[in-house]
Amino acid sequence: AQHKLKMQLLAQQKVDLKNEESKVEKHKAGKPLDITSETDVDGEMHKLMKTGGRAAVKKQVDALREEILADAGKLTKYGKKAGFLPAPPGMSKSTAHKKLAAHKAALKKMARAI
Repeated sequence: AQHKLKMQLLAQQKVDLKNEESKVEKHKAGKPLDITSETDVDGEMHKLMKTGGRAAVKKQVDALREEILADAGKLTKYGKKAGFLPAPPGMSKSTAHKKLAAHKAALKKMARAI
């Protein structure tokens, strides 16, 4: 009798776990989260704590961290894929071009030396 009761409890726990996972998946399929809105983020974290607990929040934070690091990598690339930065305020365009040309010449000189 105890074995049968244990098996029923385990089966119920599995069903409950699957239901929670499907709720989280359905929620993710909705509109994207606006990370610039503090109330949206707080609401999302509150929902995650209710449905999935700390593990769900940790998973969400890890996903956001990966996304941020991927975006940061795009912003800090060097070389041909680097973005354009205008001259600093107070510096004329001709002075900025001269400084850039001098910098590029120094880099070429260093590359030839190596």
